[in-house]
Amino acid sequence: MVKCITTSLLMFICSSTFSASFDCKLARSTIEKSICSNEELSKLDEELGTTYKNIKSQTKRPDQLKMYQTDWLEQRNRCANETCIADSYNEQIAFLNAWPVNEGWPDGSPMFTGNIYLERTKRSEVVLKQKFNSLIKLFSLYGTPQGDDQRVIKALEMQQEAWSNFKGAECELVGSLTMAGGTWPSTYANKCEAVHTQKRIKVVTEAFECIQKEKDKATGKYSCVHPLVALGLSEIVEER
Repeated sequence: MVKCITTSLLMFICSSTFSASFDCKLARSTIEKSICSNEELSKLDEELGTTYKNIKSQTKRPDQLKMYQTDWLEQRNRCANETCIADSYNEQIAFLNAWPVNEGWPDGSPMFTGNIYLERTKRSEVVLKQKFNSLIKLFSLYGTPQGDDQRVIKALEMQQEAWSNFKGAECELVGSLTMAGGTWPSTYANKCEAVHTQKRIKVVTEAFECIQKEKDKATGKYSCVHPLVALGLSEIVEER
């Protein structure tokens, strides 16, 4: 089957390949080999390659688009597992599909920059919701004799909703305290939300992976979700 492939997702050529947007025979890195051996990742790579090519042919800012794509590749290559790789692709596809909304604003303007961070937050929120739901599902799989799981699960869900509200309020404060002119306060608020969401994804992901690694998941899962508590249990509950 003849397909268009890409080198580093930036230069497109045509070649015969089984899957992915690049020639798997040339795969060298762990990331590239993972993409070639995983059907889902291969499809995501193809979708991203096609999306990038289409937008590059239409955008008025191909150099800036290439810069963002290069930055994303560096982030993707830091992934340590296939889940991270898939999330990275889904985020970047959403980001690229939102690219045209910025065409009417000058480079470096608060509106252009703010829209970039806004779209980054939107795609990250999708990933966060998926990861949080996966955490709750995994937590629910392993019950304990005490039967306290439902209370903990309810509390986790309440905290997640409260965190979302807190993020918006705190970032509005951050933006206003910059005392910047024009629409820059909103731009800084958007950036703040993007940063907060990425940090939350990291904490939720680490909790999920912690439970996976626990030998006694029924009891170990509780300590795995401790980092989600902002103050830390050690500040509330004395060591026993």
